[in-house]
Amino acid sequence: ASTCAHMLSFASMRVTGGPWPALALVHLLLLPSLFYGLQSDDTDTFFHLAAGRYMAEHGGVLDEEVSSFTVSGRHWTNYSWLFQRMLQGAYRAAGVPGVLAVRSLFLLLIVNLLFLLLWRRTGRAPLPALALTLLGVGLVSQRALQVRPQLATYLCLVALLLVIDSAGLRRWRSV
Repeated sequence: ASTCAHMLSFASMRVTGGPWPALALVHLLLLPSLFYGLQSDDTDTFFHLAAGRYMAEHGGVLDEEVSSFTVSGRHWTNYSWLFQRMLQGAYRAAGVPGVLAVRSLFLLLIVNLLFLLLWRRTGRAPLPALALTLLGVGLVSQRALQVRPQLATYLCLVALLLVIDSAGLRRWRSV
């Protein structure tokens, strides 16, 4: 009985304390961004949708200019093909709300992983982790609110930093 009571007190301490209040505040502050619509000056989103549609209709990776009459047929490397296909799939499934859902999912993943990384790096101190997470969100928010492949880059960068941090600095010195 005492072991069970000890486990219950430990579990309640973990839920009420720790990073949860700070992370809840980050999510609350991020909430308006999750429902933010498309920006009127963001024409790249529509290009990525069109490129994804072209690849879905014709198969393969779009690697030549097909939407310009001045340089039609010019070859180029499409580094964003996977993002474009994913975005087109979301658009086909749910329209513009699907595109916005993709952006919101990326933002949530980026913010949560960034908070986890900063929570660890600040010695589990909630206020510095909260402040640095909000600073990081502020630095990338202008570009992160646009539905562009940079969202995947930000997510991969934070995930890589988290992996490196988890592995420990000693193992990565040779790298």
